[in-house]
Amino acid sequence: MPATAILTSLSMRPEAAAVCAGQGHTIVALRLPQDPRTGQAGLLGMAYLRSFLAQREKPLVLVDLAHGALITVTAADGAGIAVEVSDLADLAPADSRSDALSAEDAGLPAKTQIFSGALTAAWLPHAVRGGNFDDWARFAGGMLSVDVATQPDFGATGLKSAEPMVTLPSPSDLQSLRLQFDFDTDTTSNAVFALVPSDALGKLDWDVAEIWVAVEQKRDAAPQLVLAVQRQVQARFNITDRGDLAGLTLELRPDGMILLINAADRVLLEGRMEARPQAADLHLQVSATSPGHQVPAHLDLRGITLEHVAFVQNDPAALLMESAQSIALFDGHVLGPHFAVHGTPRGADFAEKLRIAGGLHVHSPQGDGLNGLGIYAPQPVVWLDRFGKGASARLRFEFDPAQTSGFRLALGSTFTYPDADPGFPRFVLDWHKTADGTIKASRWIDRELDRLDATPASMPAVVELVLTPDGVQVLAEGFPDDILPWNALREGQSFRLYAVAKAETKADPVSMVLHRITLTRSPQTGSQLNPAPMPGVEPLPQVRHFPNPQAPWEPYGLAGLTFAEVGRFDADGAVIVDVAAKYEGGRAG
Repeated sequence: MPATAILTSLSMRPEAAAVCAGQGHTIVALRLPQDPRTGQAGLLGMAYLRSFLAQREKPLVLVDLAHGALITVTAADGAGIAVEVSDLADLAPADSRSDALSAEDAGLPAKTQIFSGALTAAWLPHAVRGGNFDDWARFAGGMLSVDVATQPDFGATGLKSAEPMVTLPSPSDLQSLRLQFDFDTDTTSNAVFALVPSDALGKLDWDVAEIWVAVEQKRDAAPQLVLAVQRQVQARFNITDRGDLAGLTLELRPDGMILLINAADRVLLEGRMEARPQAADLHLQVSATSPGHQVPAHLDLRGITLEHVAFVQNDPAALLMESAQSIALFDGHVLGPHFAVHGTPRGADFAEKLRIAGGLHVHSPQGDGLNGLGIYAPQPVVWLDRFGKGASARLRFEFDPAQTSGFRLALGSTFTYPDADPGFPRFVLDWHKTADGTIKASRWIDRELDRLDATPASMPAVVELVLTPDGVQVLAEGFPDDILPWNALREGQSFRLYAVAKAETKADPVSMVLHRITLTRSPQTGSQLNPAPMPGVEPLPQVRHFPNPQAPWEPYGLAGLTFAEVGRFDADGAVIVDVAAKYEGGRAG
C-alpha cells in the first residue's frame, strides 16, 4: 500500500493495514510519536498529507495504538485535507510485538505450492532461441524433465507462468518473499530460473530478467551457481558438492537484498537490486538453457513453493523518534545492504581469506601483505539525530577472541575507496597481538591526535563505541573508559564504519572473526520531536508547493533528454527520473 511506504519513511512503521473494498478506505494501525489530539503541526501534518496523497486522495483511517485515537483523513476544499480525530473506544491493551510481521499476521498464506510437477492452467510452455517444448519437455512421475541436446543456439525450453506470480517487496514491507525450487541436484545442469516483467514474457531470460539464477556448467568448466540482477552478474558460487543445491531458495527482501539459500539455511550467494525495476509484479520462467555453442542442458523439476517470512526493518537512517532505536547493522549471515568488502585479497582464492558463515571470518597468512581486509560502509550508517543532552549512539561489536589476533574499528565522515583508510574527521581503535604475544590497543582521532595506548591482557569478546555530545568512549575489558572529546560529534553528523583485520605490520599474519555489529541510538532527554503550540497559539500556516497541481511546475529536459523519456510521477506525487549511464550530460526534472 502506498500509504504504508510513506509512513515507514517517516519512522511511523505500520503494524497492520487493510483496504475496505466497498468504500475504498485504507486503514492503517500504527503507533504515532505524539498524541494526535494535540494538533497536526510538523511531522504529523506531513504524515497525514503525504500518505493521503499516496492513496490518490482516497479516505485514509489511522488507528493510533499508542494514544487510543482514530484519525480520519479526507479531501477538503481546494488542495487541502480534512483531519478528524476521535477516541478509540474500548481499546484493549496491545501485546508487545517484534518489528517483524509474520505472513499470518499480514493475511498472507504462509506457503503456497505454485508448481507440483504437472502442466496446469497457471503455466504455459516456454521455448525461445531454438527451444522445442514438444520434443524436449515431458511430464512423468510428478516431475518436469527437459533435455536440450547440443545445438548452435541457447535452446531455452521450459515453463513460464501465465500470470505474474511474484510481487517484489517494497521498502515498507514487513515480509520477505521466498521461492524454493525442488529439482534433482544430481541431474540438473544449465537450468535457469528468472523473474521477468509482463511485457517481456516468453523472451530469452537473460535479455529481460530482473532477477536471473542459473545452475551453470560451461564447456570444460566447473559448475557454478550464478546470480544476476538486471543483466549484471553479482555473485558466483563454485559447486563442489551438488548437495549444496538441495532446497535452493531465492529470497527477496524489502531492503533490496537478494539471497540464495539452501536447505541447511546456508547463504550461498547474495546480491541487491541496484536500480528501480521495470515492474513490481513479475512472471516466473524456468528452463533448461544452453550457456554456449554445443553445450547441453538438462532440468528435472519436481516443484516450486512460494512463501512469505517475517522481515525486521534495519534502516539506520530512519528518523529517530521519542524512544531508542536498535538495529543489527551486520548479523554474521550476509554482508547485507550496508557493507562492502574492504581490501583486496592477493595470491589465493578470495574465499580462503574472507568469508561470511556464522560471522565474518578473515585470515591473512604471514607475508601476505594485507593489512585492512574486512568490511566497510560505503554510505553513512551512523546518524546523530536529536543529538543533545542525554543522547547517544552505541556501536557494539561481538568478536570470537580465540580466533581474532588483530582488528581496526574506525569511524569516518567522508567518502573513501574500498582499499583506503577512512577520511577525516575520523576515529580509530586498533587492537592486535604482537609476535611475542603481547597485546596492544590504541585509540586516536584524525592524525593520531590525543592517542591513548594500552596493554590489555587479552583480545576482547565485546567492544562498544559510545558516541555522546561529550565525546567518544571505548568500553572493552582491559581498555581505559575515559571519554575522548571529538568536535565531529554534533547534531546531524553522519559516519561511515570500518571493521577490518589488522596486524602490527603488513608482514605479520592476522585473523579476525566478527559475529555481529549492533547500533543503538537514543534521543536527547526531555525533548519532543514536534512540540505542540502553547495553548491559544495557532500553528504557523503551511503552504504546499510540491506536489501541488495548482503550482506552476512543468517537466523539462536538457542535453538530449526529455522528461517523457526518463521521468514519471509516482503514486504519492513524487517525481522519479531514471537516467541511463550512457548519457553523460543529459538531465531531466
